[in-house]
Amino acid sequence: MRPVRAAASLCLLVPLALAAPPAAGESPPGAGEDAAIAKAVDDSIGWFRNKDFGLLFRVHSAGPELFLYQPASTDTVRSGEEFRKFAEVFRDPSVAYLRHEVRDLRIHRARLEPVAWFSALLDDCALSSGKEGCWKGARWTGVLEKRGGAWVMVHGHISFTADPARSAIPPEEARARAAAAGDSLAPSGAHPEVERVIRAGFSWARTKDTALLFGTRSQGADLFVYGPSSSVPVVGFEAFRERARKLWLSDDFVAKGYDVRDLRIHLSPEGTVAWFSAVVDDWCEIAGRPDGWKDVRWTGVLERRDGTWLYVQGHFSYAADRLAPRPAATPGAGAP
Repeated sequence: MRPVRAAASLCLLVPLALAAPPAAGESPPGAGEDAAIAKAVDDSIGWFRNKDFGLLFRVHSAGPELFLYQPASTDTVRSGEEFRKFAEVFRDPSVAYLRHEVRDLRIHRARLEPVAWFSALLDDCALSSGKEGCWKGARWTGVLEKRGGAWVMVHGHISFTADPARSAIPPEEARARAAAAGDSLAPSGAHPEVERVIRAGFSWARTKDTALLFGTRSQGADLFVYGPSSSVPVVGFEAFRERARKLWLSDDFVAKGYDVRDLRIHLSPEGTVAWFSAVVDDWCEIAGRPDGWKDVRWTGVLERRDGTWLYVQGHFSYAADRLAPRPAATPGAGAP
């Protein structure tokens, strides 16, 4: 692992500021159980201040269900065993904590069992061999379970807002991939009720079936979605419905096909919460121009409410190392 990349990867594991103010309308993180959840989130990265590996491994699940998307595709973690191997780079004495700030921390707890999910923005800097590496405005979501009286991280996703110019698909490629799309979800069959909700996020668009889309989403203020190229998340059902009205329900938007692959679903111990990870291709035309997503990483959380599975949190991102190169700077031009 090169030193600069090590510094970037380190940002997952640098302390979270518990003093981050709560988002409007959310329960303050310092109250009751939320304080314990916030501390667990802090410990999952704050261990690095003293390189307390014992704390690091206690606060992350050691089992095969642990899953973490990080900004670089090469740093994806798919189990507790992989996480332990990944963490070895931080034993290097030349890698050190520098500074951090966490903003807009939102915590939601499941209604019927000790499971929680969160979202936040992260600024995070570290030193590696004397070089400073920083994440600024990284988007962070995750899931924790309470096990043996302690909150444990089981799922996470950290990403950057993608520059649309670097993630754009050439129209000819988008058209060809749309024609080959199978409107598929794979693997499928393990959790059919959960998979129906996951699939609905894309399948509704062919016929603009808003009953399917809205009927599988939380109708409350807790609905939260990061899009791959959106600097601001969609927060709350009303904002989500308005986005649908302006974009997907317009006459200019025509869905052309999708594929969801590498799907991993995990259910909570009592089966009232589910979270998943996947990779998505999604194709459309906007005002007659082919467009779409290719190899977009997707994580999400669903909760079973009154017998119905509802999507409550989603996070889409491009791996930072899979985007097109940044355009070369024009000689003599100022900083962007």
